[in-house]
Amino acid sequence: MKIETNKNDIKKMIDKFSDIEKKQVPFATMITLNKLAFSVMQEQKKETLSDLAWKRKNIPSTIRYIKATKSNQVAELFLNKKSWIYYALKQHFLGGERHSKGLENYLKSKYLLEKNEYLIPVNGLKKTASKIAMEELKKNNTNFYVISSRISYQKAGIYQRNNAKFNRTVMLFKIVKSSEYKKRFDLEDTVIKVHKQYGKQFFVEALENAIKTAK
Repeated sequence: MKIETNKNDIKKMIDKFSDIEKKQVPFATMITLNKLAFSVMQEQKKETLSDLAWKRKNIPSTIRYIKATKSNQVAELFLNKKSWIYYALKQHFLGGERHSKGLENYLKSKYLLEKNEYLIPVNGLKKTASKIAMEELKKNNTNFYVISSRISYQKAGIYQRNNAKFNRTVMLFKIVKSSEYKKRFDLEDTVIKVHKQYGKQFFVEALENAIKTAK
């Protein structure tokens, strides 16, 4: 997504400027756009931590940006696909089906899970359960087994025999046909909010500083 200046607003403002002030407008615009892009990145992190109620106090930003320059007066925001946080939050930005996780990919490689199927952990399952289940299935531990949807969709899932907590066979993960998310974060809304709150302030500050430097 691109952040650009409102050229009509800028024109009205610079018509009142002296020649030296007008020469500093491209530089001030560049600084403004880059500060806005950085502020959007920080705001998105704050929204993520707040809306998802994560225990982490800090996370990498899902957003990255390409800086504006004096010749290219556009700062471009994008989702950072090189970060693990992108894959953790992708569905909240884009909506639709989430990506497959490690255990799901393993089961698909063994033809125990269809392409359009996902695993849903049962309530109270620890976060490490998927890693443990995958390790035990790879070791062919007979206490862990899978019932695929081809055998019985009602019973499809990953099970553990002789579960220590319940002293019986329990389902760890249920196999479901879809796992969809509603779009939770809207980057455009965040950009509009930040621009409305800081746009004029950032431009005035950048222009004043540029004029002082030029003089």
